[in-house]
Amino acid sequence: MPDQQSNPAEMPPRQASEAERLWLGVLTELESALTLGVNSAEDAAGDAYAGSGMWHAPSQLPALPDSLRERANALHERQLERERELRSERTQVGRHLEALRVVPRPRSAAASVYLDVSG
Repeated sequence: MPDQQSNPAEMPPRQASEAERLWLGVLTELESALTLGVNSAEDAAGDAYAGSGMWHAPSQLPALPDSLRERANALHERQLERERELRSERTQVGRHLEALRVVPRPRSAAASVYLDVSG
């Protein structure tokens, strides 16, 4: 007997609609998290989503219904693009940190320090 959950097109209508309902919730949650993460970074309030932890798929999630495949693929592409952006930002931050490491350490307060403000 074939597993009816392996192919949503072969699922009975009630089971297919339940799979679609579950996947709609998952996709909406992931899209919201992605949007919140992007907007938080753009608003310089990156801590808004940082504390919520890793996302975990619901247990026993049925196969993705064909009706939601295009939306899931679009979300996946947006996630990959955000991953590329974050990797680029991480590289840039690393370069900034490396530049800071070459700045000389502060001297004792007893030594005079002069700053050339004219150029």
